[in-house]
Amino acid sequence: MGRAGSREDISFLRLIGRVVAFAIDDNFNLRQAEAARAELERQNDRLQQSERELRELIETIPEMAWTAASDGAATFVNGRWSEYTGLSLEATVGPGWRFAVHRDDLQRHVEKWQASVATGEPFEHEVRFRRAADGQYRWFLVRGVPLRDERGEVLKWYGIATDIDDRKSAEHALNVRNNRLQLLLKLTHQITSNLELREVLRATSAYIREAVHADAAGIAFFDEAACQETARRDRTRAHRSERARGRN
Repeated sequence: MGRAGSREDISFLRLIGRVVAFAIDDNFNLRQAEAARAELERQNDRLQQSERELRELIETIPEMAWTAASDGAATFVNGRWSEYTGLSLEATVGPGWRFAVHRDDLQRHVEKWQASVATGEPFEHEVRFRRAADGQYRWFLVRGVPLRDERGEVLKWYGIATDIDDRKSAEHALNVRNNRLQLLLKLTHQITSNLELREVLRATSAYIREAVHADAAGIAFFDEAACQETARRDRTRAHRSERARGRN
């Protein structure tokens, strides 16, 4: 039968127990840390794959795609933007995109964009961008929406710019036709309500100037018979001159 352990033996055994417990606990924590690190790596791989797929999708769409930071500074544009404007991503980031905007549109466009950034409201504005290939400006509809966190704070902006120049041209042509139709109706009313020739001519001249945006317009009357007689005489003189040159 063994002897009872002394107080020193018991203390030593307790110390060994604590060391073993610490070792077991550290090993468990180590395994937990390794598992967490492996899961984090898997999530990071999935995130990078999703980002690559998103970039590939952005590069294939026909619109100009862009992103901006929460303060409104441009952070990314797709290849369509660079092909059209001639501005690389490096030249576009920050305020660089402004160099592509028509100078008559720039101030209003920037004001509206800054207002959306300040309020977090979706952005929408029509603006002309310069085409690098020929220096021509075309109309685009620019839209942007904010990405928010769980507290509602704006993290960044996503947007696209769609070419609407053909639509704007069609709208302008339609407006011109409608305006001229209205002017024609006004002129018709003026003529039928006032038979004084001088007043009719004055009104007609005014409507012509308004229709074609001219500074001045005049109306001339021709005697068709006299014009035809003058033309006949000119042709006769020309024929005589040709015969005279032929005899010489």
